[in-house]
Amino acid sequence: MIDLVPVLCLRGGMYLDEKGSSAIINPLSAVILDQPQYQDSFFAVEIDTSFDSLLGNINTNHIGIDLSTIVSFSSVDTLSPGVDFKSGKVVNAWIEYRDSMKMVCVWVSYSSTSSPTPILASQVDFSEQLKEFMHVGFSTSNGGGSGIHVIDHWQFIKTLDYGSREEVTPMDTIEEGNCLLSS
Repeated sequence: MIDLVPVLCLRGGMYLDEKGSSAIINPLSAVILDQPQYQDSFFAVEIDTSFDSLLGNINTNHIGIDLSTIVSFSSVDTLSPGVDFKSGKVVNAWIEYRDSMKMVCVWVSYSSTSSPTPILASQVDFSEQLKEFMHVGFSTSNGGGSGIHVIDHWQFIKTLDYGSREEVTPMDTIEEGNCLLSS
């Protein structure tokens, strides 16, 4: 991420459900504004360069795990281990969820390989959040400033965990993408 000149900007995001209807998400309550009776669940790994005490942010350089609200239930400072999202350097991120452990892990690094230990690991049960058919996507925001976020490469792999078996079998690679720019 590259920080640009700070300006006033809209905070929130767009939501697109499987029926194709869209709405704006209110960042303080995660309620969809044009359909207040409709609340859908979501999961997000928040790579945040903005501090907002109303949202419980810990500092201006952190990763948070959000579940159906943008107030993170778990977050970690990334400056201490040496990753500065505002440095202008390419930062790689790996996000993994293991259903058998009910655990989501996040790694970040300037390197193209992840460290053996995740920067953030949290217990979470996705059984009520994840559906058979879902959208996977990216959203960017950096609070009161402006910036450029570039997703250079991404890969989504769906796997099946066969309960007592330790082995996780890759089912398929859904899609790979290159050079997505959001500002």
